[in-house]
Amino acid sequence: MERKLLVTDLDGTLLDENKLISEPSREVLQAWVDDGNVLAIGTGRVLSSALAMRKALGLESLCRYVIACNGAQIYDAGGQADLSGSMLFERTIPFGVVERILDLTEAMDVHCHTYLGPYIVARRMTQALDTYRFHMHMPLMLDEDLSNVLKMDPPLMLAIEMKDRRKLEALQAELRERFPDEVMALFSSHRYLD
Repeated sequence: MERKLLVTDLDGTLLDENKLISEPSREVLQAWVDDGNVLAIGTGRVLSSALAMRKALGLESLCRYVIACNGAQIYDAGGQADLSGSMLFERTIPFGVVERILDLTEAMDVHCHTYLGPYIVARRMTQALDTYRFHMHMPLMLDEDLSNVLKMDPPLMLAIEMKDRRKLEALQAELRERFPDEVMALFSSHRYLD
């Protein structure tokens, strides 16, 4: 029998408005895996957040693979609920590019941050960051000089604009022009540019 792969997003797809999986959906996923197929989560969330959701939803036995950061990381969790599995693929943003993007977003008056493991990493607190943290429940590291904090190149940056999407559209155009080979700028919602 040929095995098949099903990749599902979490937010707005598999999860309902309460961030839960409906019982009929869970039954379909269980049947899919019982038939010898493979289930993977594909999400814009960072890996630590995706693994935490996988655990909270009770998907460890159903879902071995996690595609995080919009495809920048592919992780084999095995049966693990934490970061003791193995990274199969990873693309990161060079630190120098991270700094230049943060300079650009500040000049355009758009909040932008990155990640280090389970931490949100930013130069300073903003209203957009405060709102984002409230929904994501992630710890925060603030430092004007990110070289003090970032010990590795991150796989994802997130720009947030709560009021004027045109700012994010202008930022997307600038990123495509200035960093065509280093980053891919895509909307994950009307307020978020990943």
